[in-house]
Amino acid sequence: MAADFNNDGIPDLAVDNEVSPYGYGSISILMGNGDGTFQPQTLIADAGDRPTGIAVADFNADGNQDILVVDSGGIVNVHLGLGNGRFPSHVTTTLVKAGPMTIADFNGDGFPDLAVAEAGMQIYNGAGNGKFQLPITLLAGDAQPSSIQAAVLGPSTLPDIVAPLSEYEESVDVIINLGR
Repeated sequence: MAADFNNDGIPDLAVDNEVSPYGYGSISILMGNGDGTFQPQTLIADAGDRPTGIAVADFNADGNQDILVVDSGGIVNVHLGLGNGRFPSHVTTTLVKAGPMTIADFNGDGFPDLAVAEAGMQIYNGAGNGKFQLPITLLAGDAQPSSIQAAVLGPSTLPDIVAPLSEYEESVDVIINLGR
């Protein structure tokens, strides 16, 4: 993921690593130099067991980019950024299931929410402190979306969800956000 982690106006990188020198997942942070090159990596050691997804947003509303990592067991760690490229603390949430995900403010409260597609679709509303509330199930069942995206498609200004089902079903679920 590319974002400005040290507030210098230059994109930096966050990369999830399945295995680290610590024996479990980590995140490599590479600060951008502004010319397409990067400084040597620094590691965030606690990224769970075999990270499967990474996202960037300001999850605690402090104006700095934070990093969300989901591991293979459905554990979400939100590493809270200080705005100087450092992430000294994190908060943890456990998902019902871990699968393809996307971040957007689905309920319009100003905090990033997490949509997860795995055996249906769940929305975890952001609490504004890096944590997430209990899930709201939008689709239940055995449908297995291969990915999900947030985009404003319907009459509301709130993001809707587009979820292509597996490559064998050749269909796409579109969930229009009615603002509830």
